[in-house]
Amino acid sequence: MSGEPRERWPDVSDESDKLPIIAVVGATASGKSLLADTLALRMQGEIISADSMQVYQGMDIGTAKTPIDERSVPYHGIDLVSPDVAFTAALYQRYARAAIAEIQSRRKSVIFCGGTGLYLRAALDDFTLDEQRESSIDDSLSKNSVSLQRDDSSDDSSLNSSNSASLMSDSSLSEQHLDSSSSYMLSRSSSVDSRMSEIDQHPDNALRERLNAQALEFGAKAFHELLAKQDPDSAALIHPNNQRRVVRAFELLEQGLSYAQVSAGFTRYESLYPAQYIGLEVERELLYQMIDMRVDAMITAGLLGEVQVLISEGFADALTASQAIGYRQLVSVLAGQSTLKEALEAIKQATRRYAKRQLTWFRRDPRITWVEVSDLHQAHLAGELDRDELASLMLSRTMAVLQLPGVQG
Repeated sequence: MSGEPRERWPDVSDESDKLPIIAVVGATASGKSLLADTLALRMQGEIISADSMQVYQGMDIGTAKTPIDERSVPYHGIDLVSPDVAFTAALYQRYARAAIAEIQSRRKSVIFCGGTGLYLRAALDDFTLDEQRESSIDDSLSKNSVSLQRDDSSDDSSLNSSNSASLMSDSSLSEQHLDSSSSYMLSRSSSVDSRMSEIDQHPDNALRERLNAQALEFGAKAFHELLAKQDPDSAALIHPNNQRRVVRAFELLEQGLSYAQVSAGFTRYESLYPAQYIGLEVERELLYQMIDMRVDAMITAGLLGEVQVLISEGFADALTASQAIGYRQLVSVLAGQSTLKEALEAIKQATRRYAKRQLTWFRRDPRITWVEVSDLHQAHLAGELDRDELASLMLSRTMAVLQLPGVQG
């Protein structure tokens, strides 16, 4: 490994407007953040986070945000809203596309980094998650093809809740900026190639009545979390308060279908922007070992105290949401419902399962070029590479497969 080239590429910063967007993806704990930061520094670019939990303020340790003092370049998409805000994929799409335009207007390269596949596709792929047209999606679902829609009952003002860590001014999120968000933005609307010949045009009234009764019994939040456990991709597309849409998602599950796939055409991979995708490949057992080590490190870094602060600020309900891995388990510890040892094991298990789901999602995308980094992580764990050397060697392998103007691999 010591023979791998490092600083051997020409300067590409002056050609940032010609460069594709680069997305660094993969499972949690695989090294995405370290690679993305190193790559962005090398290309004099900026990072947009594609992580559905890193948008929340105060949730720092448990979401593995890169510490401010370790950020080599400006970061966007972090600390946008408080934990009690239902930040949806539609809001992220608008935010991310505005961020792309703002970064490119300064002739900087754009590097996405994150493990929330839905967010990445919402930002970069050729469909619109349109919260303004949510009322028509259920009618569209009863046809053989549907227009791409997006459900969202939350307040768009949450887009302006970012603090200085997002490194974007509020003006960059104005309607005018959103309307002119990129020279690559196309005004055409996308249609979905339905995977089935017919979507249930005659609903099962008994099933619908039962689901509506369950929704009333559980309440909107708990009913939405139940969907998140069974179909997290679909739950991410639906606002928790939209009971009608959640019920429809459960109806589709009964048919063996997914609301996410039906409503967003996820079997089609068409980028709205010129983009290249890099996935970090880590052997499964090694990845699980790194996950366990990271969970232990989070506890050492003060995750339990972070949870205590968030609870004191009134965010206990938000921390118990199904997607808040690490937080909900520690809420139980502080409530005296479990021991720290039990919580740690539960966090590790939930994180390993989440990593498996991430890999399942990303492996469906044929655009991703996978870069094997298991040996580098092994060497790092063995003390043969320090953090900077690990980053440099991951960068070498990444640059070797990227196709960039004026850059030789």
